[in-house]
Amino acid sequence: MKIDKNIPFIKRYRISKYDFLKEMEVGDSVLVKERSIAIAIVSRASVVKPGWSFRIRTVEDGFRTWRVD
Repeated sequence: MKIDKNIPFIKRYRISKYDFLKEMEVGDSVLVKERSIAIAIVSRASVVKPGWSFRIRTVEDGFRTWRVD
């Protein structure tokens, strides 16, 4: 295999699927079907908006994540 040098890296700019976090106000929530997705939302929120607090609760249709602070 040949190694190429000095080829510029192509950056990809895409809209994050978590961009909605920036718009959430205290009391807003989102519903997802899987707990792992709810956990990912809370984890990403700590990066997008440090200091904001979120809570996850199991509900009839899946998992609801609220912004609480």
